[in-house]
Amino acid sequence: METMEVKELRRKYGIEDSRNEYTEEQILELSQRKLYYIYTYIDDETGNIHIEHKLVPGYVSEDKSACIFIKDELITGDAQGYRPVERIAQCKEIKPGIYHNIIENIVYCTIDELDFCLDYEKDFVKGEVKKQISKLEKDVQKLKEEITKFKNRDIVVIK
Repeated sequence: METMEVKELRRKYGIEDSRNEYTEEQILELSQRKLYYIYTYIDDETGNIHIEHKLVPGYVSEDKSACIFIKDELITGDAQGYRPVERIAQCKEIKPGIYHNIIENIVYCTIDELDFCLDYEKDFVKGEVKKQISKLEKDVQKLKEEITKFKNRDIVVIK
């Protein structure tokens, strides 16, 4: 059972992870942790793919269904408390402390390896672009075949 001091520290720092019990020292330590939130987006004007990152207050819980908790208003919609943004079971662990949600294409890095993570994300994005190009090339080939079929059709009048 957590002490009143721990409950007060939880409120003060916004650590609302109710699945785990913490000591005062653990709450203070969690409130000091940071992680990199690495994301991509396409610039509507240029079409370029941008890879950006933010260093945000965050941690990975250590329970069976561990989650990544972040305290950032732009990411979670809440500036006061830590919110679970991802279950690590739904991420690919690139290496210890680095998790990638491939569906959303977000990399979470709990260790100080930003350059590694940015290089990883750049390579991942290049691979995804190549896949999209390959798919489009196949679609173009199918369209060319359809156009050729239409061009070679004869019009037959039956009397």
